[in-house]
Amino acid sequence: MYGRLLNMRTINVVILAASLLLTRAMAGPTAPATVRGVQIELRLNKVAYTVGEPVEITLTLSNPAMSVAKFQFPTGQMYDFIVSRDGQFVWQWSLGRAFTQAFTALILAPREAKVFTERWDQRDARGRTVPPGEYEIVAVFPAGDVEVTVPARPETPRVRFAIRGSR
Repeated sequence: MYGRLLNMRTINVVILAASLLLTRAMAGPTAPATVRGVQIELRLNKVAYTVGEPVEITLTLSNPAMSVAKFQFPTGQMYDFIVSRDGQFVWQWSLGRAFTQAFTALILAPREAKVFTERWDQRDARGRTVPPGEYEIVAVFPAGDVEVTVPARPETPRVRFAIRGSR
């Protein structure tokens, strides 16, 4: 009986691993960065969207180390997203939002990951629907003594995506 149970668990793990690999392969564009050993990844769920379709944004912080990683933020804001088109500002997630005006800590245990997800409704900073075209998004990780923009370096591919046609 124990042998069958062990085989079933092995099959479940293989299926889970295969589905995670497929999900990652089918997901949208990504941009990685590393801060103090913590891996940061900005990801979109698709490469192209139709006009008005929400853009799903994911920021993942992973601590692969065997020690705790701690970040201190000057406010309750732990991240931000900025969308641009042709180098011109279009939208920023934090605009119009209120954040706790107190220091906030983010602590990642060894091998722990923290995932932040947001949606952009394809409206610019003034509330107008943006036109079809090529866009770019970056994530900002404003931890007290270090502010990181993902992607961090010019040679790192930026997370680009398209808005096409009408619904």
